[in-house]
Amino acid sequence: MSSEFTDFFFPFVFQEKTIGIPDHLCGYIIGTKGRTIKEMQERHGVKLILLDETIIVTKKRSSGIHLRQFGKPLKIIGSPEKIEAVLVEIEKMLKHGGLPGIGPTGWHASDEKMRRLMNDAPPNNSAKKN
Repeated sequence: MSSEFTDFFFPFVFQEKTIGIPDHLCGYIIGTKGRTIKEMQERHGVKLILLDETIIVTKKRSSGIHLRQFGKPLKIIGSPEKIEAVLVEIEKMLKHGGLPGIGPTGWHASDEKMRRLMNDAPPNNSAKKN
């Protein structure tokens, strides 16, 4: 099936977007035994494929300085609305991921802590020690 045929009859069914994930944050996107990436796929109804290629990922800091680092392309396949929704979640993950050479600031603990960070929920302090 040609792409012209697909674009004509199914223009918004599935689209593809590729973003760069810095090498030191790929593990946070994948998660333990692939759990995080699988949950994102199920939650948003998209297909996420982290390609085994090396690219240069450029991030512009608020100071105007561009940070360039090695990374991997993450291919996202789905409807435009679902792609945008998963991109918001991925951006939050990358924001809390830390810097190269420094431990991640938000994703170094448990899966539960990751979920709290993603939902911006306050931690559950019901089990406080006296």
